[in-house]
Amino acid sequence: MPSRQMDAMVDKIFINISNRFQGPSPLTNADVSELPLRALKLVTQLRTTAVATRSYELFKKIMQSTVSQEKKMVAARVALHAAYHPKLKSLPPVGDPKHILDFLHYHIDPRVEREARAHAISSVMHAIDSASDDPMSQSWNWRIRNAGELLTGFLRSPDPKELRWWYGVLWLHYGGLDPGIRSRLDEIAMNRGDRVDLKRCRIAIEKKIWKIRELDGAAGIMASLEEASSRLTALIEHREKVRDGLSDLWMTLTFPP
Repeated sequence: MPSRQMDAMVDKIFINISNRFQGPSPLTNADVSELPLRALKLVTQLRTTAVATRSYELFKKIMQSTVSQEKKMVAARVALHAAYHPKLKSLPPVGDPKHILDFLHYHIDPRVEREARAHAISSVMHAIDSASDDPMSQSWNWRIRNAGELLTGFLRSPDPKELRWWYGVLWLHYGGLDPGIRSRLDEIAMNRGDRVDLKRCRIAIEKKIWKIRELDGAAGIMASLEEASSRLTALIEHREKVRDGLSDLWMTLTFPP
């Protein structure tokens, strides 16, 4: 099938699915998993930029729909996975991350089935990581809502890489966090340091600093990143000092003079 015809067919399918979620005859909870979802699963198997872009637009519409949370999240998972599939080279810009953060907030709940949770959080990780590649995007001006609750959820996660990832995201957006969340980050660094890698967080921040140093209009972002880097350095030095002190104490107890 010629590319133009394929694009027209894809557009038609997405318009139809979008209308089912937000058009004059929206889905009911009873039929959300029927024909529209089957069509969505089929069309999103096409790993193209056009499908990824349309999938992200559909994801945002699904997240705004009046279908019950549990039902609409089934379709939202399919759409977001298609938009930020790991094998895609070109990904849609995240823009305002509100709906992705709402989606993430829903899926850190331990009552969500484990496989669905892992699938959803993996998609969110790809989306947010892709946004971090562009330090001048809207995503870098986040004021992360519910960051503390998300952090609490990840602290209970059975997968330690989820906590390490979200902890790193929060440090990259350090300037957008309220003082309470900053204190939580410090507390984790001091008392749960084995579950996070402070030096890796600092390296990621320093890479961003070098990337945006010459960009116009990045002064605010630079200040936030430099503050985060400075605080991480202080926490790393404190942890190393404490460990050295404990090591000296252990040696004294083991081999008394």
